[in-house]
Amino acid sequence: MPRSPRSRNGFTLIELLVVIAIIAVLIALLLPAVQQARESARKIQCRNNLKQIGLATHNYHDTYGVLMNGGEGGASTPTPTARLTNRKVGWALAILPYLDQAGMFNAFNMDEWYTHSDNIELAQKRIPGYACPSNPEASQLKPEGIPMLQLPLFPGRTLFGRNDYGGNWGERGLRCDKNAYNSFSCGNSYDGESGANPSQRGPMSIGPARNVRLRDVTDGTSSSIWVGEAPRANWGIWAGIKNLHDQSVLLNSRVGDIDGRTGTVSTGCSITSGQPQYYPRGVAACDINEQEFHSYHTGGVFFLFLDGSVHFLSQNADVKIYAALLSYRGNEIVGKF
Repeated sequence: MPRSPRSRNGFTLIELLVVIAIIAVLIALLLPAVQQARESARKIQCRNNLKQIGLATHNYHDTYGVLMNGGEGGASTPTPTARLTNRKVGWALAILPYLDQAGMFNAFNMDEWYTHSDNIELAQKRIPGYACPSNPEASQLKPEGIPMLQLPLFPGRTLFGRNDYGGNWGERGLRCDKNAYNSFSCGNSYDGESGANPSQRGPMSIGPARNVRLRDVTDGTSSSIWVGEAPRANWGIWAGIKNLHDQSVLLNSRVGDIDGRTGTVSTGCSITSGQPQYYPRGVAACDINEQEFHSYHTGGVFFLFLDGSVHFLSQNADVKIYAALLSYRGNEIVGKF
């Protein structure tokens, strides 16, 4: 009686390798789409954070009749024992009651700096609405006044709750002609104004400067930037007193970038002498204190305008238009952006 053929079980080695190869190809095709979908969700959250800041800003203005001040300013972190009359808190702390953070605001001792023992524990709290999830460091606390990459040089440095958004103090140099470009011949003030505290070009004032009112915004609230993304800003903490910027380089500039207007690396984007390991080429937000608007999104940065709208400005936009949007009473004619 003939024997029946043995039934075949499983796959041959070649068949198994073919299946694995097909799966690998499918993963390679799907992974970019998954990453793109995740970044799209992160961008939506970043945009929504700015929308909430915009609503809080208008509620603050309705209550006090002025826009928030950027803070007291200064060149360094205030010491906990320093006393100052008419102390001015930063904008992000001032609007906490309008961001469902009234409890934290009320617990803050406004008679003392954020570095004081009464406030420092609160200042170290992370506020989700001030963190853009596209920032790889969004979940981390950060030091104030130094880049994150320099943290090993400062062991024991106090860390604070971050703010990935900064106020608009104006610009210096962007509106100048190519041959006249420098931040001194084209400073952060309006033509013809001088004195100890000339009006800055941006609507967010600092220190002794008078708080701006919406009726002062003669360029129109829909053409005036109020807050923008700046996740690596050295002073980017929500409890701080100088988280605002006067832009001096092209939008989204990186260390070592060639300035398209001059054909050279601008002073602000040069690799810091003696510390190239902490200011490596390609790091976001150049300038000496990384105080420039920038983002981790491809191609541009989200900005909140004073009418409450949020726009994604391309890093390739006309620099003169960008400079005009950073002023609030420069009488510039702004086209489509």
